[in-house]
Amino acid sequence: MTTPFRCYFAAVHAPDWLALPAADWDRVVECGIAGIDVRMSWPKNGPTGPERTLAKRVQEAGLDLRIHGWVGKADAQGFSIATERDGIEQGGWLGRCGLELDATMVGPNSEYQVWRGRDGKANPNALEFYRGTHVGCLNAHPLGRLQDIGFADPREHYTKADLDGDGLPDAFIPRGVAELFDRKGVMAYPGNERVVKAKLARASDIAGPGIPLSWWGGVGRISPTIGQVGDYHVTLKGCRERWSGISEWVGYVGFTEKGQKQPTIEMLTKGHAMHGPLVQLVREISGKVV
Repeated sequence: MTTPFRCYFAAVHAPDWLALPAADWDRVVECGIAGIDVRMSWPKNGPTGPERTLAKRVQEAGLDLRIHGWVGKADAQGFSIATERDGIEQGGWLGRCGLELDATMVGPNSEYQVWRGRDGKANPNALEFYRGTHVGCLNAHPLGRLQDIGFADPREHYTKADLDGDGLPDAFIPRGVAELFDRKGVMAYPGNERVVKAKLARASDIAGPGIPLSWWGGVGRISPTIGQVGDYHVTLKGCRERWSGISEWVGYVGFTEKGQKQPTIEMLTKGHAMHGPLVQLVREISGKVV
């Protein structure tokens, strides 16, 4: 039996979401979205007031509440110095946030602060850190489900490493750690179909056949440095065709760069000339009448 396809929004900055007019919030709730994944800005300190309020609104609307947060540790030059002990500690922070908010899934977001070593190499302790976050999350939230969130291509972070010990430079972030988690969330933001397909295929190889895959995608915001991030029609096609067997799409809503003219939160209900509103996109993906 085919798993039903679901869409989520990732709420990157809770205050922006709380500032939505009531009519816009209602459009979000009613568009066919399965839930909202609220980012914890400072997991060490627990959920902020706005994050708690947003989480409560999500649950009161009958939507699935998930949370995620960045993990890792970097030096002043931006190179990862994260260790297994750091992973256990930071996983514990996120797990406690999930337990406190009664979230159905907790997602450590592993990026350069976990993987990027010096001279193009990987942090030699990256895998130990990765495993540590899993242990820490479950120690704090034993009944919680975990989603590994990040890029699938090592070249996003390092180019000279053999973390899986096969004698060859890594073509994939090693599979073994992803298999610890209940779901693999892969970041594939470009609006280019070929690039997105390649990133999702790589993530599918990492996760293996038993781990469901979520596509964390761009939502059409206009970056002042790289242009539009995400394409409406590519997203619609990828979700309808379920590239690489994805069972979820997560729209990353809220990240706004300095100099960006339109706040990303406006993509929810307004969109712009080159990308329709996200509520319309989700309706199309889910088969609702637009």
